[in-house]
Amino acid sequence: MTVARVELVVTLALEVSEFTATVQDNYKASLASTAGVNVSDISLTYIGSSVIVTATIRTADLTAAQVVATSLSSAIADGASSSNFLGFATTTTPAAPTVGFIVDPAPSPPTPPEPPPLPFPPSPSPPPPSPVGSSSPPPEETIGVDDAPCFDRETTSVCRLINTATTPDLAYAQCFGSDEPALRPVAELVPMATLSSGDVVLAGEAATTRVVVSQHAVPGKSAPMITLHGSGGPLLTLTPDHVLSIDGVFAPARDAKPGSCLSDGHTVDALTYSISGIINPVTTSGTILAAHGRGPPILASTACEWSADIVLSSYPAYTLSFAVAHVFPLHVQQYYDCVLEPLSTAMTPYLAALKVVMPAWLVFVIVVLADLLVCGGFVAFTSTKLILASLAVGLTARAIRVRKEKN
Repeated sequence: MTVARVELVVTLALEVSEFTATVQDNYKASLASTAGVNVSDISLTYIGSSVIVTATIRTADLTAAQVVATSLSSAIADGASSSNFLGFATTTTPAAPTVGFIVDPAPSPPTPPEPPPLPFPPSPSPPPPSPVGSSSPPPEETIGVDDAPCFDRETTSVCRLINTATTPDLAYAQCFGSDEPALRPVAELVPMATLSSGDVVLAGEAATTRVVVSQHAVPGKSAPMITLHGSGGPLLTLTPDHVLSIDGVFAPARDAKPGSCLSDGHTVDALTYSISGIINPVTTSGTILAAHGRGPPILASTACEWSADIVLSSYPAYTLSFAVAHVFPLHVQQYYDCVLEPLSTAMTPYLAALKVVMPAWLVFVIVVLADLLVCGGFVAFTSTKLILASLAVGLTARAIRVRKEKN
C-alpha cells in the first residue's frame, strides 16, 4: 500500500548522547502539534555527532502532505533568525520539507474461522485447466521512491541512433520532427526499456550520448510515479525524485507544478500519480531526451536528486568504469545486472544519507575508490566467466573422448 509522506531533515545543536528518548518524544510532540498529525504518524532517524534528524510524517494523501509541508515551512521561517526550530536549537537553517510516497505492506486480511468438520471427507476438486504453454508472470516488487529514481518502463521512449555517425539534428528530425518514415533511416524512436550498454541516444536537440548501463533492464520492479501533463496530453512519467529540466534548472520531478516550464517551452498543466514499472539508462553525459510514447521530447537527467550533482558533472566521463563500458558494453551490462544492481539497491539509502553529512572532498575520494572497486569487480566477474567456460569446454571434450574410446 502506498501512502504520502513528508520528510524533514534538521541538524540540531545536540550531541548524540543528549538526544535521549525524552528529548526525542518532545521533538515528535512538537512536530505533531505544528503539523496537525498524530505522534504515531511520525518516525525519526538520526546520525552524526551533531544530531541530524530525519522525520518522516505519514499522511492520508498528497493534499494532506502538502498542508503538513506548508506548516513546517512556516515554522522553519519563524525560527530562522534565531537559529531554532520549534524551540530546539539548530546549527543551520533546515531545508524545506519534501513530499513524496512511502510503500507500506498491505494489512493482512482477518483469518476466517475454520468451518465445522464434515461428516465425511469431501471429494477432491480437480485443478483448474490452464492453457498449454502459459505461465503466470512473477509479481512485481514495489519499492520506495528513494530507491528507484527512474522513468516509466511502459510509456517512455527515446531516440536511438542507427548510424552513430549521424548528426544530432538529423536524428532529432527523424525521431520527433515528422510521422512520415524516412527514406534512409538513421535514427529511430524506441521504448526506453529496449536500451542496453553501448547504445547511442539523443542527450539534447543538438547532442548525443552513449548508454553506460541500463538500470532495471530485467523487468519486475515498480515504484510510485508522477505524470506531467501538458496541453496535448502526457509529457513524461517518472519517479518524484528523478531530476529533469524545470524552469531552466535541473530539479526533482516533485518540484514541478501547474505552470512549470519544461524543456523546449512545454508547460505543465496538471500532475497525476500512479505506480508503474521502472527503467533508467545511465548515460555518459548524465542527460537524455525522453518522451511519453510519441509525444514531444523532454530533457531529463539519468540521476536522482542526491546524486545529480555528480552525474551531471564532467567527472564521470573520465572514470575507468565508463571507459570499460565503452570497450566491453555487453559484458558490462551483464555485470551490472548480476552484481552491481543488487548491491546498488541495498546501498543507495545509506549512501544518500552519508552524502548529506560528508564534506565534498570526502565524497570525491569515495567516488574515486568506488570507481576502482567497480572495475576490479568487473575483472573478477569476467575472469570467473572465462574460467567456468573453459572448464565446461574441457569437461565436454573429455566426455566426448571417453565415449569414443568406449566405442
